[in-house]
Amino acid sequence: MSLAENKKLVQRVWDDLVNRARLESLDELVSPAFRDHTPLPGQPEDLDGLMQRLMMLHGAFPDFQSTILDLTAEGDKVVALIRSTGTHLRPFLGEPASGKRFTILEIHIMRLAGGKMVEHWGMPDFFGMLAQLGLVSVPWGAEAAAAVLEPQAS
Repeated sequence: MSLAENKKLVQRVWDDLVNRARLESLDELVSPAFRDHTPLPGQPEDLDGLMQRLMMLHGAFPDFQSTILDLTAEGDKVVALIRSTGTHLRPFLGEPASGKRFTILEIHIMRLAGGKMVEHWGMPDFFGMLAQLGLVSVPWGAEAAAAVLEPQAS
């Protein structure tokens, strides 16, 4: 696949799986041999773990959305810079819904083969997310962390 096709595939993975939670697209977009090198604690590194993560995110944050800010492709890998937002409307990590919103940045690296995602490494700002939800305390306040990531008016 060309670099442009690889970027298009990653965009589709994000649109279908991450933003819309269309789990029926998993077979089309993700290899059965998929390996996640950065699963959440307790989640398997395979396709089942990916499904669990997507269901957990959309369960706790029904309005969860990610915006791809930049895609860079080289060889069989695509790197994505992403801004994600959501509102804590259902239990998350054993904590009851707070009604608070979060905005975080994430960096993801995906290796593609045969028109499917086969490997993933992710670096979401979970600490920033937990701080904004009030699940961990920070000396500067959760509002300051979120304000840095909000889109600025031109």
